[in-house]
Amino acid sequence: MKKLIAALAILALIVSASVVEIVYLERTYDGVLARLHTVEEKIDADFEHVDSADTVAAMEEVLRYWESRRMISMSMLNHTQTKNIDDRLVMALAYCKVNANNDAAVTVQSAIRQFEDFKADAYPNYTNMF
Repeated sequence: MKKLIAALAILALIVSASVVEIVYLERTYDGVLARLHTVEEKIDADFEHVDSADTVAAMEEVLRYWESRRMISMSMLNHTQTKNIDDRLVMALAYCKVNANNDAAVTVQSAIRQFEDFKADAYPNYTNMF
């Protein structure tokens, strides 16, 4: 009976840790996505001048938010994917700063898509469990 109780306690601990991980990742990705959508709106609003102070500041805010949560996300997600999105965000900021409007728009859109994929992968299902 003691072994059963110990096993159930360990199982409860594992399930609790999984729930905390899912909630943390969900909030992180929602935060990044909200900020990226703001950048996307600013790019669409003034496509010829993506180097405006507002757009650059919004993209810098995305990077600040991501940097504050990147290391923990790396421990919960594939390192290659996490580093790839990190590079993509840095490129998006650089494109905004040099007014490369097409590159900035495409890079922000692809970052949005990748974070949406990350968000989907945060939930356990048959495609990502094994």
